[in-house]
Amino acid sequence: MNYRHPLFFLFLLIVSSCSSEDEPEVCVGIESSVWEVIQSMTENNLTDVDFYGDEHGVISGTFGTVLTTTDGGINWIQRDIGQNQSFVKAFILNENELYTSRLGIFKSSDGGETFSELGDLSTIVSTIFDLHFMDSQNGYLIRSGKVLGTSDGGQTWTEKSIDVNGASKMQFVSANTGYVWGGSTNDGFSSGVLYTSENGGESWTLLSEYDSEVITMHFVNNDMGYLSTIDRTVMQTMDAGITWTIQAESLSSLFRDMVFINECNGYAVSAQGIHKTEDGGITWKLDYETEEDGLTAMEKTENNMLIAVGRDGLILRTQL
Repeated sequence: MNYRHPLFFLFLLIVSSCSSEDEPEVCVGIESSVWEVIQSMTENNLTDVDFYGDEHGVISGTFGTVLTTTDGGINWIQRDIGQNQSFVKAFILNENELYTSRLGIFKSSDGGETFSELGDLSTIVSTIFDLHFMDSQNGYLIRSGKVLGTSDGGQTWTEKSIDVNGASKMQFVSANTGYVWGGSTNDGFSSGVLYTSENGGESWTLLSEYDSEVITMHFVNNDMGYLSTIDRTVMQTMDAGITWTIQAESLSSLFRDMVFINECNGYAVSAQGIHKTEDGGITWKLDYETEEDGLTAMEKTENNMLIAVGRDGLILRTQL
């Protein structure tokens, strides 16, 4: 072969180009800071955490516990909202409007100084597992296997789904696209579900079903997401939940909550502590170990600060 022939160099260019395009993206790990234990001023168990921006946050907990921060989670103020019910959800819309819920929804419009109940939801003895407000007037909640919506700031609620079959968690990845998921596990039988909305929560359709209850899920964007099931399996989707690929099975711990920074790097919390992946959920290592039944929820802020909460008032914080 004439290695100086123009066609030979064209051949090399084509091969080089194809090889470059076909190579998979190489995952680069994120070096995290040391996990800092934050003083929470309570020994009650903490159940959920949410942030607006990087400074304003709210935490819910047992026996009426509500904590707020305005300095990125360094210092927390315990709020007395006159309730003894164990809240399971925390949500923050902006620096002034905070929410917590279980039997009813309680809202603060002054950054946590005072709270009042929205509507009469607490007259029904049924847990509100999750809630999300798009703005001060429009929001959604999950209760008794149904998605309910409000357009008057939470005073009245109407059904937005006939039945979401055990779904208990919710995430909106954009103004139009939302997901709810969950399932059930009884007498050795388990099943999981994923529903989606493409019209801002006004209607919901079944997207996927699973052989095991979905415990936690996090979408990085409209198309890419991760889930973890009760049988300790982690799966990934690249097509907005239509198809899923198993990344890991038979993990050492049951993940209760997870967040992903990007396609490669993610964190999850369990009774054992904080787990970290740097290869898209294929392998996980223990990044911080806690005492038994340690952590329940985790949140990522806009600039990749992570806050994890759990048993006996435990709050952990790190900046990536």
